[in-house]
Amino acid sequence: MNLSFECVLDNSETRQLFRQHLQTALTVESLALIEAVEKYVQLKSDTNRFKHALEIVKTYITSNSVHEVNISDESKLALQATLVIVSPKDCPKTLFDKIVGDVVRDLKHDSFPRFLVSKALNSYMKEKESTLGTEKYKDFLAELSVFDPLLFPQHEKLNSISCTIEETSEAVTPAPVLDEYAHDFTGEELDTMIRLMKEPYQGIPVGDRKLNFKTHNKCFRASEIVTWLCSYLKVDRREAVQAFTTIQRRKRIFVRIDKKHDAESYKDSEKRLYRFRARKHIVLVGGGFANVIAARKLEEEYDVTLIDPKAEFECIPSFPLLISDPGRIEKIQYNYHASLQHTRIITDYVKHITSKRVYLAGKSQYGGNLIHRDDSTEAEEPLPYIEFDHLIIGTGAVRAERFKIIPKEENCAIVYPYEWRTIVDNHTSIRTAKRIVVVGGGAMGVEICSEILHYNDDVRVTMIVSGPSLLHLFDKSVAEACATKLAKFKNLTILTDSEVQSVEGRTIHYRNKLNQLVDFTEADAVMVCTGTRPNSDMLRKYMQPSLRTSDGAILVNKSFQICKGNNEYYANIFAVGDVTSINEVKLANLAMHHGKVITEVINAIESGVSMNKLPHYRALIEPLTVSFGPESALLVLNGKVIANNMIVREIKYKLETKVDFVLTRNKRFLAVV
Repeated sequence: MNLSFECVLDNSETRQLFRQHLQTALTVESLALIEAVEKYVQLKSDTNRFKHALEIVKTYITSNSVHEVNISDESKLALQATLVIVSPKDCPKTLFDKIVGDVVRDLKHDSFPRFLVSKALNSYMKEKESTLGTEKYKDFLAELSVFDPLLFPQHEKLNSISCTIEETSEAVTPAPVLDEYAHDFTGEELDTMIRLMKEPYQGIPVGDRKLNFKTHNKCFRASEIVTWLCSYLKVDRREAVQAFTTIQRRKRIFVRIDKKHDAESYKDSEKRLYRFRARKHIVLVGGGFANVIAARKLEEEYDVTLIDPKAEFECIPSFPLLISDPGRIEKIQYNYHASLQHTRIITDYVKHITSKRVYLAGKSQYGGNLIHRDDSTEAEEPLPYIEFDHLIIGTGAVRAERFKIIPKEENCAIVYPYEWRTIVDNHTSIRTAKRIVVVGGGAMGVEICSEILHYNDDVRVTMIVSGPSLLHLFDKSVAEACATKLAKFKNLTILTDSEVQSVEGRTIHYRNKLNQLVDFTEADAVMVCTGTRPNSDMLRKYMQPSLRTSDGAILVNKSFQICKGNNEYYANIFAVGDVTSINEVKLANLAMHHGKVITEVINAIESGVSMNKLPHYRALIEPLTVSFGPESALLVLNGKVIANNMIVREIKYKLETKVDFVLTRNKRFLAVV
């Protein structure tokens, strides 16, 4: 298919298709740089261009930046020399011409030809042909195949740059940036190949190598990697370099030792020396805030596996908003595979944890040599298990079962606000209900109650609270401020010092403050906001001494190491987030801080720091935000109200923005986090 590179970029649909192709090949930064420069050129003010130029350099060109693009050293040096003389008063539009030329040339020579033969483009063109008909499809194909600067003036400069460089390629020949290997290796294929690479006699020959009059021990040359891949894959050296690139981008098993960093293109060279990276296996059980942050920080340097029964991360603090907008779930869910690109994701439940293994329930199928099976357990079938060098347990909390639910012929909707699916599935019932009971007077109960009353004027809501007031675990001023906020809702009744015994059909049985058994009948929905308990059941069989007797929280020290009894702690097993015994309010921001600190702890251990000198967790003073519908909220710090206005609610839901930045690497959110 003979399509023009410039015309593909000019068409919004084909540009998006090309972007998805580059994302699959992990080279989307090249297109992002081109788009950033297009925006730069369109700016009219030198001052604005100067600011944008600095952002482009910081994001795409600076070594080791998050979105660093493969650019020749010559072009980088030329740009650095030019940056010295530019200023907010004089910032030319031609500043990035050489850089963009390099990137366009590489895309045209490597990624774009692969895109033209990709299945995605082939399917798109077939769909277009069937939609447009033969004649219109020919016109559409002609528009994509012939580049005319008069038709597409916005790419005239781009085309002239790339053409100029192609014409002078004999004089200047920077090393080409090869795309990835055409075959998409499965996880099992990669694991097998890497294992064979490291075999003493079958693998890459390891020994002393000389470079620049210096001897390096236990290493090998890039050319030796390529030679081994040629033999193993039965390919030529060019394809072997592409396979080398694929393996390194996905697994990062090699570390370059003749250079300070290895953020580079990978070449068939005698002058590049590598060693196998000593990668420890870190297993993270649970995919909440703490473990997702830890995985993002650890996955570049370690072999990381994350186990969670769900395939997506969920921003739980935003669940009350699903009462009014169930479609919001798409904004607060993030697929683990897409967000953690170098982390192995296993979607399954954890059955047991021992000091050396994590046993899985076996609900999913696995590949590769990571999963083993054990006949020694009491299960009817051998349980699959994973071994680890370090283990981080971040299983969070699960709902506490405080009363029985007895189904009848006619039942009310039962909603657990900590489980988004029950909110979405019962959305119609909630919006059309006439009588709703909210059980629980904590932050979640208050927010759920406020959302219901704000969007449904006809509903009557009864809150049944076990304590003497709402939010009774905080200062008295918090309870008073909460009562004042809820007083605006005329259809709300609050029953304090009352305990629900059971829900039977549409009837709620509860004991009031006089210890009398009372029935609340004809309820259309019950919102169960009775709190949570630490999700630590997987430790009860083999690691019971690690659990606090009163509530099952995992006992940890200041470095998150789990207690194994008698004031002794496991050196390599940790717990973070809501499942721990740390005495603090359980907040998402604090869990994210746990993820940062546990990363520092593991890095310190691997650097040889003694156990008594490991980094310690110091609890941050984080405010609790309680929302009362879209118009107001309370900001609670150290148990007291410090702010009471609508801006507080906006602060609360900036957490979604922060999560989006962390999980999508999206630079545009950095300013508001």
